[in-house]
Amino acid sequence: YSSLVARVIQRGSRTFPTMKDISRALDENYSATLGVGSFKCGENEIFSLSLVNIKNRLALHSEKVFERGVEILSDVFNNPLVENGEFKNEYFESERQNLIDSINAQINNKSSYSRIRFIANMCRSEAYATNGEGDVATAQEAENKKAVCFFENVIKKAPCNIFYVGEKSPDEVQELL
Repeated sequence: YSSLVARVIQRGSRTFPTMKDISRALDENYSATLGVGSFKCGENEIFSLSLVNIKNRLALHSEKVFERGVEILSDVFNNPLVENGEFKNEYFESERQNLIDSINAQINNKSSYSRIRFIANMCRSEAYATNGEGDVATAQEAENKKAVCFFENVIKKAPCNIFYVGEKSPDEVQELL
């Protein structure tokens, strides 16, 4: 569910219900960039959030660009658009199909696809054999409520590592987060 959830939550949040709203907020924040993704590292599934923005001191009117970027990122991650215990159905169904299309398209990249197939065959009895995006059958069977439960479980139980590159001190970043 990791790849699917990453795709769904970046579609909208309570404060920014559409991708257009998220994009507008980022553009107004000096074209900050927000990334939400999922990838495999060994047998671990990594859920990734990233924020890239200019330094506060470069803003024209002393705006707090970093702080605003963290607010946007936090809203997308902590307040996904959930209706009646499910992600917004339109977003869930659309992103499920996008994920299926992406998995099916892997065959078009011969070197990557051969590596995926090699690992799947060599490690078939291990968790490492799983494709980073998952498989078509699992994506087709994915249920919206289970995706929300998965995401809530990630928030509650998954270890969290934060990497920051910039001018702020670790204490300032920790306090803000």
